[in-house]
Amino acid sequence: MKHKNIKLLFFSLAAIIVSVTATSCGPDEPQFKISGTIKNAEGKILYLSKVNTGRIALIDSVKLDEDGDFEFSRPALKNYEFYTLSLTKKGHITLVVNGTDEITVNADANDLQGSYTVDGSEDSNHIKEMNRMVKETDRQILEMIKNSPPETEFTKNRIDSLIQEFKVKIADRYITKAPEKSSAYYALHLIVGGEPLFRPNIYRYDSKCYATVATSMQKNMPNSPRTKEICDIAKRGMIATREISEEELAELTTDLKTTGHFNIALPDHTGKTKELSSLKDKVVLLDFTFFGDEMMIRRNSQLDDLHMKYHDKGFEIYQISYDKQPHFWKTKANDYPWICVHDNKGEMSQYLKTYNITTIPTYFLINKENEVVLRDTQIEDLEKEIEKLFAE
Repeated sequence: MKHKNIKLLFFSLAAIIVSVTATSCGPDEPQFKISGTIKNAEGKILYLSKVNTGRIALIDSVKLDEDGDFEFSRPALKNYEFYTLSLTKKGHITLVVNGTDEITVNADANDLQGSYTVDGSEDSNHIKEMNRMVKETDRQILEMIKNSPPETEFTKNRIDSLIQEFKVKIADRYITKAPEKSSAYYALHLIVGGEPLFRPNIYRYDSKCYATVATSMQKNMPNSPRTKEICDIAKRGMIATREISEEELAELTTDLKTTGHFNIALPDHTGKTKELSSLKDKVVLLDFTFFGDEMMIRRNSQLDDLHMKYHDKGFEIYQISYDKQPHFWKTKANDYPWICVHDNKGEMSQYLKTYNITTIPTYFLINKENEVVLRDTQIEDLEKEIEKLFAE
């Protein structure tokens, strides 16, 4: 893994081809509008560019006066598109536009990226938040490198752990919950620690994230070049991260299901297969564990308290054990009232990969719609979060 100072790329473009286009809107033609004010920018040129798949096209510009007011209008869009506002050597602002959006941007030229505000585009604000989160994560990585040589195993593991947690946070917040939104597409292209955050050709979890967005894009914008791009990457990722033929892939991708989580089907202590997806309409704690761990007795005692308190309200625990001795696990599993299953694949388990798990024990909370909403590292008060999910 490379770790260095990295500026967030527009969309991981290998090459940026800048072209200038000129189109105008008739007085009665549907259009979108981007307007606002850039302070401290008198005499500077503000550029509006469109971010296409593979190139960035400069489409308009305006010389700002003392007031810094500007307005761009273009023909209405059939699907969402990404645009940037930029001043020479002053960074850029990324916006997403759909249909006939009217977006207002206000900023200070002295800190264009850090000062801007957006009204009229929720997804543009999501992009702003993601960029802020990336910047903070890169800062933490650089701090780790500063305090310890980046080539040491300890530092590499710390950085990898930080990036993995960040990836899950981004996926939970912007992909799993709303794969149809432009912010989900944008999230797939984030650059963190000098590398793409999502690498579908390497990690099964990442290819699943791509497949989730691809399914939604196929449904909502089937003819968009962006849809073809994401679908192609998702398919290649699914082939690269699992043993699957082209024929199986074609059958699998004809009707991809977006459930908000990756289903698990494993045997319980009686040999009966238990599926995580069968727990829809319940609040679920999905737990990955070792029964042979010394801390498990106390930990499962705490889970038992939760189960007793909330089970009648619709709470369930789906607990996966990775113990190497099945007989030992069966004996222990029989003592617990919740769903206990065993994964005999150990460290090679597909579920460890799809849920991006690097340490055990760890757990997730899943809402009544079968959607992963929180990971243990995001939870301060577990009972409080469970009660929130009951209230939804």
